[in-house]
Amino acid sequence: MRSQPPSAAFTIAQVAARLGVNEDLLHEISIDMFSEHGCMWIYDIDREIPAFTDYGIEHLEFELEQYHGWKPADHPNRRPYGVRKIPTLGCPRRKSSID
Repeated sequence: MRSQPPSAAFTIAQVAARLGVNEDLLHEISIDMFSEHGCMWIYDIDREIPAFTDYGIEHLEFELEQYHGWKPADHPNRRPYGVRKIPTLGCPRRKSSID
């Protein structure tokens, strides 16, 4: 079964603002992320920008919680993203009020 390509991606600046974390920290985490983790690159004329699908944002949240002590409730700017119904590729999925 083929998976659907993402219909939207969020730039690293937008994700950092929504999660209330430093953009440099997200960039450091995203270095080890690939397309199967929900990370992609947007190419502009003069720069390359990391971007994340909903699943990529979930992966970032997991990495932040596990390795950097980040707690979603600590950041009032955080806005919930949709929950993807796909395997997590080793990244445990958190419980959601949608489920």
